[in-house]
Amino acid sequence: MSETSRDVVRIRALNKYYGRGKTRNHVLKDVNLRISAGEIVSIIGTSGSGKTTLLNIIGGLDGDFEGVVEIASQNLHGLSDRQLSRLRNRTLGFVFQTFNLLPHVSCLENVMVPAYFSDIPWGRSRERAEELVRMVGLEEKMHERPTELSGGQRQRVAIARAMF
Repeated sequence: MSETSRDVVRIRALNKYYGRGKTRNHVLKDVNLRISAGEIVSIIGTSGSGKTTLLNIIGGLDGDFEGVVEIASQNLHGLSDRQLSRLRNRTLGFVFQTFNLLPHVSCLENVMVPAYFSDIPWGRSRERAEELVRMVGLEEKMHERPTELSGGQRQRVAIARAMF
């Protein structure tokens, strides 16, 4: 596969270590990966094989690695926290294993969290969030808090937030 401007994720010679000295563990070894716009990719492996570590690096949540990681043609090394937040907001969507929903706000407000980091007008953000909550089948739960939802419903709120 040739490199193209359609590549959203481009990783070259990625290495990640945990620990130091004799306890140093080489978790990701010379990983190379390209993901193009619109491409669907599954990352599979045994427990402890580095899947979450890889996703945390791709998402700019872990910057302690060796190699080149580019998201939307931006090299993650050297980006400030603000730049990383903006890149995540405009380019990536996450559904965390634990969902990371804010328990003190409604489902709708949880879906709207990315709006706080964007320049989309507030009214349009709310319309988009409502549309996504309906899309995942939670219209009747829109104003309830995550603590009032089942695990599957919480996951759907997290999916709607990722799609936002």
